[in-house]
Amino acid sequence: MEQGSAELPPETWHPVRILPKRSLWRPRSAPSVPRDHRPMVAWCEKEARHPWKAVLEPDLTLVFWFEQNDDAQRFAVRFFQFNYS
Repeated sequence: MEQGSAELPPETWHPVRILPKRSLWRPRSAPSVPRDHRPMVAWCEKEARHPWKAVLEPDLTLVFWFEQNDDAQRFAVRFFQFNYS
């Protein structure tokens, strides 16, 4: 997977790594469940104000790269909401 609006993310870009979902009930030997990346790509296509790129790394970790930190922060807040209750 390589999607987005830039060839290669330079060192100055901001990564957001998408780790697989972990379930408390599954045995440790069971593989992790990959997250559905489609809503994240759709968000980037609609909401990102600057170039971005989604890359699947060799260890199968999905990384979204953003040219500007504000896009990376808005993406993280949208998909990784914390519940303080």
